[in-house]
Amino acid sequence: MKKILIVGGGASGLAAAISAAEAGAAPVLIEAREQTGKKLLKTGSGRCNFTNAYMDPDRYYGGPGFIRSFLGRFSTEDCLGFFGELGLLARERDGYYYPYSNSAASVLSVLNARLRALQVPVLMNSPVTHASVLPDGCFSVKAGEQTLTGDSLIISSGSPAGADAPAGPFSWFPELKVLRVTPYLPALTMLYGSEGCERVWDGVRCRGSVTALGRTETGELQLLAKGISGIPVFQVSRMAVRALQENEPVTAELDFMPDYGSEEVRRLLTEASDPDRGTGTKTLEELLRGWLPRKLIPVILRRAGLFSDREVSGLSGKETGSLREALKHFTYRVTGNGSFREAQTVSGGVDTAELNDDFEARKIPGLYFTGETVDIDGMCGGYNLHFAFGSGIIAGKAAARELNA
Repeated sequence: MKKILIVGGGASGLAAAISAAEAGAAPVLIEAREQTGKKLLKTGSGRCNFTNAYMDPDRYYGGPGFIRSFLGRFSTEDCLGFFGELGLLARERDGYYYPYSNSAASVLSVLNARLRALQVPVLMNSPVTHASVLPDGCFSVKAGEQTLTGDSLIISSGSPAGADAPAGPFSWFPELKVLRVTPYLPALTMLYGSEGCERVWDGVRCRGSVTALGRTETGELQLLAKGISGIPVFQVSRMAVRALQENEPVTAELDFMPDYGSEEVRRLLTEASDPDRGTGTKTLEELLRGWLPRKLIPVILRRAGLFSDREVSGLSGKETGSLREALKHFTYRVTGNGSFREAQTVSGGVDTAELNDDFEARKIPGLYFTGETVDIDGMCGGYNLHFAFGSGIIAGKAAARELNA
């Protein structure tokens, strides 16, 4: 029985170890921290949304052909089946799948229980400081005080997401210089700006849409003293962060009434200003109190060039248009983004063109990459964990198949 070394005991590493052991190989899991799955416990605010009923390549960034092939091999049903066999009960809400316990600890528990049942050795507190390819094609890994050798190596070492500073990708493995690796940048993170409105709207949560770089996302916006956040902002942040890195201008357009079309808002404003309807004597402040969170109103009025005590009935057509523009097309210049520590995941990693469909490096046989080490990142909604688990399962099986061939 040949040995597979797996660097990283996160979501994809755990899945790879289980998959390889079930396929008849002898995996050894190497974890730098004192426990496996530490980041997994924090996902989904501790609830661990681990897959999604709507699994589509459009929900991912990266090589579209690669992700399409992956989803053809590892579907929502495959993910649910994998965890079902481990004994996890799941529940679905709006297409999002969570453990029935509503706790990420349940996901980690069934993974660790399966590792123990398969008697997979797990080396804790063993950060990898060096790795190399041996002359016979095997791999050497220095982890903590030990040096291990294996017939295959699966790198599931995660990313700088949640860390204080970015780490150089795979600096501990010099031979990986032959592979194209995109530098890591934060993804699924907040966006910063300095429009002068931030201290006024700080703390507001409201339904809205954000459009940036050709993509529109709708949901709950969180308006902060530094800028904008919330799931819709996270969904477009990957492209915004990359553009900022290239010194390209980034503007986010905010729609604070996404459930009303532009003409519908115009009609509402026109009707509100009609004295015969009994609403024309209202001030703009009083009118907008029925539409928006209180702290957002002065921001909208300032952008429209209007005062809060202005009577609705006195608005000109031009002023009505300015107010509608501020409500539906609030432009926000983005000047920065959340740090790696503030990001839920990253963009960057090993270019998918360097890997075959089994996640094996084309130039270094027997070497595999999974999860965040691959330049594929998904949107909020369980997509990143689905990719992590699926890539680990596929790589583990492939390594074992190759060894047993």
